[in-house]
Amino acid sequence: MPVARLGDRPERAGSFALDWLAADTSTLLDSLPAPAHLGGRLVRFCEVRDTALILGSSQPDSSVDAGVAASLGVALLRRRAGGGAVLVAPAGQLWVDVFIPANDELFETDVGRSFHWLGDAFAAALHKTGAVSDVAVHNGPSIGTRWSRLLCFCGVGPGEVLVQGRKVLGLAQRRNRFGAWLHAMVPLAIDPDRTVALLALAENDREAATQALGESAAAVSAAPEVLTELLVEELRRLS
Repeated sequence: MPVARLGDRPERAGSFALDWLAADTSTLLDSLPAPAHLGGRLVRFCEVRDTALILGSSQPDSSVDAGVAASLGVALLRRRAGGGAVLVAPAGQLWVDVFIPANDELFETDVGRSFHWLGDAFAAALHKTGAVSDVAVHNGPSIGTRWSRLLCFCGVGPGEVLVQGRKVLGLAQRRNRFGAWLHAMVPLAIDPDRTVALLALAENDREAATQALGESAAAVSAAPEVLTELLVEELRRLS
């Protein structure tokens, strides 16, 4: 499926160029411009048109049940950044990719701190929606759990956002000498049963993982267009 560039959207937020794309998940993962070809800050809003489980770069294929995925019509894909698996579906998340050049003041050589500004922007936007309360950015080291290597939203990393102690913003990144791609996702819906059904687990482990995901992650009820508009405002403030 080709990439569709969505019209009638702003093209800039201050120093950030904005890109609005809709396509199948595989195309969105594979169509990121090479950092060497980008001269400045870029924010890309991604709208998926299919359902897929996206694995982290080092997550083994054996961690998922390909037969179940096929029966449910879920594509199994892999991103170039690390972390655990994330299930995406049409209208199921706000997915944002951000590129920051290596010579930019927002570029942080300390990987543990490189997400903080983006987490702050998302937290401010989420707070302004009025749909959530007790919004906090995790500024400490990564907190892993039994399931966080399998499921992104079962652990918490630097810069990620919590609402009442439950994760609502997942972050990942990849970088080279030209800069860093920061990948951000806010769930607008969460289905722990369907997500965990795609993993290759024993039945008792499946129940434990489903419970853990339900307790550690939360969906945001704000309208995605409202959250997007508020996030663009926060990016403009950073310019």
